[in-house]
Amino acid sequence: MQVRSRFVVGRMGFSARTGQGLVFSEPKSAAGRCLVVLGRATLGVLRMRREHLILEKASAGSRWGENDLIFPSSVGTPMEPRNLVRTFKALLKQAAVPEVRFHDLRHTAATLMLEQGVHPKIVQERLGHSQISLTLDTYSHVLPGMQDEAVRKIDGLLAPATADPPQDAPFPGSRAGRLAPWLESGPENRACGAGRAPLGIAPASAT
Repeated sequence: MQVRSRFVVGRMGFSARTGQGLVFSEPKSAAGRCLVVLGRATLGVLRMRREHLILEKASAGSRWGENDLIFPSSVGTPMEPRNLVRTFKALLKQAAVPEVRFHDLRHTAATLMLEQGVHPKIVQERLGHSQISLTLDTYSHVLPGMQDEAVRKIDGLLAPATADPPQDAPFPGSRAGRLAPWLESGPENRACGAGRAPLGIAPASAT
């Protein structure tokens, strides 16, 4: 993985192989060799991490093996998954956060992006999915909840200055809806000759 300015480039992965331990391997698909834009907050954390790495390298001395990793082991090699999980669980406990799998961080990030209105195509690219259908199928449980937000946005485009009517307000096109303004106008305006009843509503005859 390489960090250049505001971008991070995913180049390689690694996997466990019998008799070989952790070995570097190519991404599963071309989408795994991705270019991801980073925010300022993330860049700040990576800069601090770089400073920590300098200290870790100095502490390890000749035992350090450079592999261009951001989060290596204490000697520069890929971190053993069991060590990563153990450290992760300790951090969850320290933060009083319910225990989840490490991989759930990825699902959380994707869910939050979709809930914030990020386009699924962008989510797909950031996750490294080969097809957008995989992203949509995996996170289909998030999409129904986005319907309400979509409706609110459409309402805002069609009638941006119109407030939501009261729950018990009559439908504008109904008989009650046509009659309501006339009934609320006051007796002096409802008198014959002073005003007209809504279309389709016959004014009451004077007695």
